[in-house]
Amino acid sequence: LERRFQPVYVGQPSVEDTIAILRGLKERYEVHHGVRIRDDALVAAAVLSDRYVTGRFLPDKA
Repeated sequence: LERRFQPVYVGQPSVEDTIAILRGLKERYEVHHGVRIRDDALVAAAVLSDRYVTGRFLPDKA
């Protein structure tokens, strides 16, 4: 079975791409958690996590 598959390498998205991904997920998180998420909070999460969180990749670490 291993012969039938090959790895697909996907690079880490940029901070700008991560912000776009988070904006796409924003409404689902708001409904699920019953909170409002401001756009500047999404931007700060992406920028600051890129700078300070190590060992994980965007958008997971944002």
